[in-house]
Amino acid sequence: MRDLSLRHALALLLATLLLATLLGMQRLDSEALWYDEMWSVDIARGTGAAPLNASEVLANVIYNDPTQGPGYPLLLAGWGALAGWSEFAVRVLSLFGGLLAVALAYRVGREVAGRPAGVLAAASLAVSAFFVWYMHEARTYTLVVALGLLLLWAYRRILYAPAAPGWRSGAAFILGGAGLLYANYYAVALPAALALYHLWQPKNRRWWYATWAGGLAVVAFLPAVIGMVNGIERYSTWEEQRARALSLPQLLGISTYFAANGAVLLLLLLCIAGGVFAWRHGPAARGLVLVTLLTVALSLLMQAVLNVIEITKIRYVLALWGPLAVWAALGLLAVGRGLARARLPRPAVRGLAALLPALWLAGGLHASLDPFFMTENGPTGDLMRWRTLTNILREQALPQHDVLAYYSGRRAHDDVQSFQFSMREVAPLRTFITFSVFDAATADELQAQTQAAARVWYGMDRRFPPDEEHTRFLALLAAAGLRPCPGYFVAEPALSLQLYAQSPAYCPGGPVVVQAGAGIALTGWPPLPATVRGDWTIPTGWTLAADVPPE
Repeated sequence: MRDLSLRHALALLLATLLLATLLGMQRLDSEALWYDEMWSVDIARGTGAAPLNASEVLANVIYNDPTQGPGYPLLLAGWGALAGWSEFAVRVLSLFGGLLAVALAYRVGREVAGRPAGVLAAASLAVSAFFVWYMHEARTYTLVVALGLLLLWAYRRILYAPAAPGWRSGAAFILGGAGLLYANYYAVALPAALALYHLWQPKNRRWWYATWAGGLAVVAFLPAVIGMVNGIERYSTWEEQRARALSLPQLLGISTYFAANGAVLLLLLLCIAGGVFAWRHGPAARGLVLVTLLTVALSLLMQAVLNVIEITKIRYVLALWGPLAVWAALGLLAVGRGLARARLPRPAVRGLAALLPALWLAGGLHASLDPFFMTENGPTGDLMRWRTLTNILREQALPQHDVLAYYSGRRAHDDVQSFQFSMREVAPLRTFITFSVFDAATADELQAQTQAAARVWYGMDRRFPPDEEHTRFLALLAAAGLRPCPGYFVAEPALSLQLYAQSPAYCPGGPVVVQAGAGIALTGWPPLPATVRGDWTIPTGWTLAADVPPE
């Protein structure tokens, strides 16, 4: 590949960031927060509890969730205070982390082997399906990739940049090293590998600068050391999870499959070509390859000792994705330069040189868009989109008179936490999910609420066949005199929402009491009883036609 001007390189980087944004936005608001995401929000105190200060969040992580670093909860607590706690707001933080990682992949690639390598590294990371998946999940892992790349970039600037290292390089190195440990304890493999590599380097002024900066990074991490120790102790008690832990060949094979977007042979070929290129190119390129190999070795060693990583926790080694993207870029660059030296017609050289990067990036893009590459459950996983319900309930429900009951079938145990979190938006509407609705402790409350309600909204997960709980609830509605209003408010393959009311007058589009103008009517007046004693509450509501202006 020919060298690129700064203008062309930045244009390609901007296009890459735009592509990464489009890929990362796929699921930001497509489904509810799942269990791990809810745990992130709960630790950062975004579930409605009183806000915590930084020291309280840190203590919450150390004693309640010591298996994860405190960096992401601290960041999420501040972010949530500014942006809110909707699914989109919580997840978009990971998208920003992913975009930062893509930009840093460009910087590391450029520092190691020039602008073409930087563009290829950024593009490789941007279309990595495994990385893209975590760009729309409220977890720490895109920040892990970004901080790992920041650490590598700063180290390269300190040791190999033409100018003497300044305070900015040192600050970036401290932030990358300490931040990586705060973000995820398992990511310690990358700074540990860098430390081992650093021991082999010439002991000059730059070496000592990096050593002191690394020492300050360790000091900055000391407040969280007790959390790491607690996390290791807790890992040791997870016998069931340890029994499901991957063997070392399994971990290596599955990680390689995801890193390669399924094209394992192509990634191996690029690593071989990139390794040869790095060995010839210079110390910065050789260092990146060696640090990556050491990180792989240390990750495998940690798995052999801790037995933590099962199939659902491959994400613990995502710190490798940044250096692997740069290594793959070196391989693509090596193949392109090798073809340029071949005695072939120039059009053929250009075509072949463009073919391999196109295949590599197209494979990643295909995997990123494949709804079944990361999960067997398809485009939106297996979580319901509660916002479909809350959007309707905010407009249509009468909180003082209505109840929402949601039938989740065998998913109830997994759904209850995110359901309760999302239903805060429709408070004070009383809401139930089957996990609590038909529990013996809440059955009396449900029956009392249903009998007192003028209307009951009934949502249902359609992916599973109805069971006895569903039948019992319909019988409860009928016994309370509640009948279904015509039609469904939501009628999707996976989700339905229907309204049951004491009288047809309580259904949308009921009898008109007062016509207040074109498209404006007061509806919902029930038939008058023969005798009224005391107060009589009549739920009514204004009905507006779609073409009525807001003012």
